[in-house]
Amino acid sequence: MTDFKKPLFCVLLAALTAPLSAQEPWDVHLKLTAGMMNNAEDNQLGQNKVYGLAIAGAYPLTLKGHGVLEGGYKVFPTTTITETSRYVDDLSDIYFVSLMYRHDLWRNGIYLQGGLRVSNTRTVRDIITKGVGVDGKDVRDRIRGKRDTKAGLCFAVGYRLTDLCSVEVGASSASFNNLAGKSVSGTIFEIALCIHR
Repeated sequence: MTDFKKPLFCVLLAALTAPLSAQEPWDVHLKLTAGMMNNAEDNQLGQNKVYGLAIAGAYPLTLKGHGVLEGGYKVFPTTTITETSRYVDDLSDIYFVSLMYRHDLWRNGIYLQGGLRVSNTRTVRDIITKGVGVDGKDVRDRIRGKRDTKAGLCFAVGYRLTDLCSVEVGASSASFNNLAGKSVSGTIFEIALCIHR
């Protein structure tokens, strides 16, 4: 996606909050996530760390069961390889939509959830050559890898701290095409802070 589409995607996610909130049974929440995928750096995807933002809504289906719909964005921050006359920066991003089932083990307390996540991933490389541009400026060439869309599983364990906050520990599968054309898959382990409306 071009750079202007990222803010647009965030605005659309935020806009979804209003109709979800209008329906009283929905438990709408914003998720801030931080995690890691062990093989990301070795496969030139970016750092092993991954950060994300998502909007989710849980709808009661039974006394202890909820259907959960979630959409968001994750990024693997840039890794930099320094050579004599240039820098090579790699990073990857993920857009995703998840459909899950949540089961309350304690009423408004500990819960388990799991389901299907469809992810759209891409790796980007910036090659910055030092001092070869006009007036000795650096020149940046950007190479975008092929986007990869795949479905995988996601699981989480959560605990509702208060009416406004909960925490989750989760795992999800992810698949990428790196810039060498190699298919790379792995598991993202992360912790999330959920802020409820």
